[in-house]
Amino acid sequence: MQDGIHAGTKKQTASDPDEYFGLGLLLGQIVTHCEHIQAGGKLAAQIGCARNQLAIAIEAIQREGCLCIVETEPLSDRVGVWLYAKAIAETLIAELNKSNASSPADVIIAGKLFGYSDHEIEDYVTRQLRASPKAISESEPNRRSD
Repeated sequence: MQDGIHAGTKKQTASDPDEYFGLGLLLGQIVTHCEHIQAGGKLAAQIGCARNQLAIAIEAIQREGCLCIVETEPLSDRVGVWLYAKAIAETLIAELNKSNASSPADVIIAGKLFGYSDHEIEDYVTRQLRASPKAISESEPNRRSD
């Protein structure tokens, strides 16, 4: 039990009705993202939650068969939580967290990690990073030998 709210029980006591809404939203996001991850629709997802709901979130993530990485900022009452099920996702998350600036390659990797379509990723890279896919591919070595 944490702050009067315990996930997975029928009787929950919350001092504020907004806590019920926030908790329901959090648990709904976790279930939805974990279902997509388990079905192979994406490698990972990231949610934000209040620091005081972190234990509930972790319990729900584990109950749904996923793993998580928690990212915190010292002075914030919010945390970021990565949800994933495969070791490759954990490796990609660690690599993305190492870089400070988003290169087109980082954006493409993150887009695939989150399950976005190739079209959506290309559109984002073209609009946000002002780079064409042709320019990106020309800046990288050609690995084909035919």
